[in-house]
Amino acid sequence: MANERTNTFKLGIFVLAGTAVLVLALYLLGSKRNLFNRTLDVSAEFKDVNGLRAGSNVRYAGIDVGTVVDIMIVSDTQVVVEMMIRRDMAEHIRMNAIAMVASDGLMGNKLLNIVPGEGDGGPLTDGAVLATSAGVDTDAMLRTLGTSNDNLVAITGDLRALASRLNSEQGVLTLLTDTLLVKDVRSVVLDIRGAATNANDITKRANALVRDLQAGKGRPGCAGERSGR
Repeated sequence: MANERTNTFKLGIFVLAGTAVLVLALYLLGSKRNLFNRTLDVSAEFKDVNGLRAGSNVRYAGIDVGTVVDIMIVSDTQVVVEMMIRRDMAEHIRMNAIAMVASDGLMGNKLLNIVPGEGDGGPLTDGAVLATSAGVDTDAMLRTLGTSNDNLVAITGDLRALASRLNSEQGVLTLLTDTLLVKDVRSVVLDIRGAATNANDITKRANALVRDLQAGKGRPGCAGERSGR
């Protein structure tokens, strides 16, 4: 009888110990997400994180190298982002690297993208504060494209009305004699030229941005926007 009570007591202790270890392991996994990897604690300061949140990926050269741990609002113009970088990946990142908020694809989840900075820099160390850049505001690009689309719709409507008038009887004669219609045609042509110029500028800027990102550069002028140094 005494042996049975002893065995039951030992079993109870074993179950409690196992449960405590399991709860501790789940807590560490949930808070660190890198339980079996050695990490570095790195931070960066932004004016606007554009929807970035704790748990978002940290990416370097297209590879996930860490995780955003915490986001703290310091003031109305300063937001501090704390992240964990895997130590084996941090060996390839320099202190002059630049952090920017980006999207996983055009409309994907927000992530923190790290790109190499200009010149030479020492290896990334624990507690480092990275310089930052505003990055690409995809929402602003979409708003610009939406405005351009509205303008094109209006121009198309004017062209349709003009074509309808030209297709009517004595349409060409009316075009030659109606000075108001001539002014309308000239206005439509100018609008088309303006829309084409704006679309061409947007395309050039987008192509230059893609080339810079593929070459491992930050947004042009990002050196002047660095913070936290």
